[in-house]
Amino acid sequence: MQSLKRMKQNSVIVMGSTIIAIFIMEALLRGIGVPSKLNSGWGWENSAGRKLSKYDALTTNQFGYRGQNINYDADDYVVLLVGDSQVEAYAGRPEHMPVK
Repeated sequence: MQSLKRMKQNSVIVMGSTIIAIFIMEALLRGIGVPSKLNSGWGWENSAGRKLSKYDALTTNQFGYRGQNINYDADDYVVLLVGDSQVEAYAGRPEHMPVK
């Protein structure tokens, strides 16, 4: 009976130590920048579609997405177009972007 109790205590100590070591390693790796930050393609500046686009003067708005700056008044209606991470309109003309 005593050895079972001892085994449980040792298991708890090993598991606790492992969890603490994992957290410490995670903090150290994040602190030194491992892995380095990846460009995920979120935003027009890093988008693969920007390189495929045939338009020379492509602008980004204040959020880093393709299109003109978004300016609207308090009495304007705002429509939000939502899509998943695969939605990009790099074939559309800049003047036809739905940000007006």
